[in-house]
Amino acid sequence: MRMLCDKCGHEWDYQGKSKYYASCPQCKKSVKISQEDLAEDTFKNWMIRTFTKDEMKDIAEHGCSGGFPGLTYYHETIKLYDHYDEEIWDNLYDDSQDMGSESILDFIKSFNGADTVGSDAQFKNLLVWYLAEKYARELTEEDE
Repeated sequence: MRMLCDKCGHEWDYQGKSKYYASCPQCKKSVKISQEDLAEDTFKNWMIRTFTKDEMKDIAEHGCSGGFPGLTYYHETIKLYDHYDEEIWDNLYDDSQDMGSESILDFIKSFNGADTVGSDAQFKNLLVWYLAEKYARELTEEDE
């Protein structure tokens, strides 16, 4: 969720676990987290805040592998996975059921790039890209 420090004016994307206060990365002041914003802290809302409509269309059409802010490096996608893992797994479950897969892992096996996963970081990256691409398709379809 986007945070704004009232002391130094620094704005950043907070992805921590605290539900009440975040530390400003610039001046280290504690900034109160709005409970309304916390309730809306979803991966889909992160996508809406992070990407332009054109970037969303590019993600929907070409996938995440082209490199997009916040989705390019493992350290970025791992943070996103760790923060939104429940939402990712809820979507995996629903989609695997909708597709008639025998299991969630059977569903994941069908993803492009799944056959090259060789580490925890690559697995988390794959799942973040899955949800980013799904939401990008949903959000761009809403505009058409």
